[in-house]
Amino acid sequence: MAVSVAREKEIGTITNFYVTPTSRIEFLVGKQLVYIAITLLNFAILTALVVTVLDVPLRGDPMTLVFGALLYAVAATGYGLIVSTLASTQVTAVFAAAILSVMPTLQFSGMITPVSSLEGAAHIMGTL
Repeated sequence: MAVSVAREKEIGTITNFYVTPTSRIEFLVGKQLVYIAITLLNFAILTALVVTVLDVPLRGDPMTLVFGALLYAVAATGYGLIVSTLASTQVTAVFAAAILSVMPTLQFSGMITPVSSLEGAAHIMGTL
């Protein structure tokens, strides 16, 4: 998702959008819905694989699991969409998405510094 709008800017096809009657919100939601659908399809395939092939029982409410997957898909693709709209090239979008997601993950996961030694807001984020 992080390269979708940046690619359009880079190759110049985003100018076609300017002459269409769609609004910016419609354009961005239309871009995001495709990636959400692909994410949910992958989720369904992997869940079926885990339950059938690996015999992992599905406990709890399946609708809660699907809602969580939907929420994750919207958040992840939304993050990529924000990065893509701010970046001017595809390379910038990829690097920005990677750095902006990996750095906080490493910082607050306890991999570099133990979460118990973090203080204040950093400790709260690491705990969450």
